[in-house]
Amino acid sequence: PKKMGWTKFSPVLGTNDVIYYNLCWGSEGGNLIAVRQDGEVLWEYPVGWSPFSPKIDSAGNIYAITNDYNLSCILPDGKLKWNYTLDSMITTSPEIGKDGTIYVGVANGQLYALGKGDSAPIAPGNLMLKTVSSSQINISWVDNSKDESGFVVERGLTEKDYSELAV
Repeated sequence: PKKMGWTKFSPVLGTNDVIYYNLCWGSEGGNLIAVRQDGEVLWEYPVGWSPFSPKIDSAGNIYAITNDYNLSCILPDGKLKWNYTLDSMITTSPEIGKDGTIYVGVANGQLYALGKGDSAPIAPGNLMLKTVSSSQINISWVDNSKDESGFVVERGLTEKDYSELAV
């Protein structure tokens, strides 16, 4: 056997007998590894330090938690299909519903239901900001998605420090 690092997370068996698992190097992070059962490494994708096993949908897309706040969809060839950043640290492995919806829990207690498996939720379009005064900015957008019940508007000074605005 070839030792490449350490993992304490369950490997996942995908199509064509490919095994996927997170290989970590302590606080430095690690990679999602795709390896054949004979040990040949097919590809590696950087995930940071991710304490969760990946999940695979019926099309072979791999869903992995990357860098605490991101859910990434990785194609079977190891290329990124999409990445979605959540507003709180992810605390669960992704789960895939029978209809392809991807579920993930976050530290603030919320459960997210993302897309139908093929893509990240469709973002609003035609975002417009208009300065009204030194203390007011008007925001408008076009709702491009059909599978949500509303939007939360937040502001922040850093990638991880957001607060919800009254809309």
